[in-house]
Amino acid sequence: MTTANELLREAKQVKSKDSLLEHREAIAVLRQKGLSWREIALFFTERGVDTDHTKLFRFMQRHGRADMSTSNEFFVPDAAQYAEALVDLPINDSQKKMLECHFTAHNRTVTYTQLSNAAGFESHTAANSQYGKLGRVLGEKLGMCFIQSEARGEPFYSSALGCDNPFKPVNSEYQLVMHHELAKAIETVGLFR
Repeated sequence: MTTANELLREAKQVKSKDSLLEHREAIAVLRQKGLSWREIALFFTERGVDTDHTKLFRFMQRHGRADMSTSNEFFVPDAAQYAEALVDLPINDSQKKMLECHFTAHNRTVTYTQLSNAAGFESHTAANSQYGKLGRVLGEKLGMCFIQSEARGEPFYSSALGCDNPFKPVNSEYQLVMHHELAKAIETVGLFR
C-alpha cells in the first residue's frame, strides 16, 4: 500500500490540466499593457498555446485579483438559456439603453458612469440600481445564485449580466464585463436590431 507521503510526492509530479497556470504572469503583463482578451488569445495561439478570449478571461477571474468573492454555487448560464430568458424579459427603456451600451462597449466592459450616461441618469447610483434590478429579474428567471458583494455584504445582482474586470487600472471606477454567453444570446435574439 502506498503511503500518504508517497501519494503527495506523486501528486506534485502530475502536470496541471490548466495549461494557462504557467502563463498567468504573462497574461497579466499583456493586460496591463492594454491588450484586449482577444488580442492576448491571438498572442498565445500564435505561440502554440491552445486558448481563446473567453478561456483566458475566466482563467484570470479564478487566478487573478478580484474584488468580490464568488459563491461555489454561482454559474453562468449558457447562451441558449440566456436567449430563452431574454425573449419575454420585462426590460424598461432605461435598462435597454444600458444593456445596449454594455453590449456595444469595447470588450463589452463598462463603468456605471457610462451606463448612467447611456440611460440619461444624473448619477451612477441610479444606473447601479436600475441595472441591478434588470440583473436580478434575469438571474432569478434563470435560477442563478448571485455573487455576494464583500463590500456591501449582499447579492450583487448585476452578476447575472457580467462580472468585475480583474485587471482594471488601480484606483479606477468599477468595471463590469458582460458574460460572453449573454452577449451571444443578445446576438441570437437580435435584441438591438
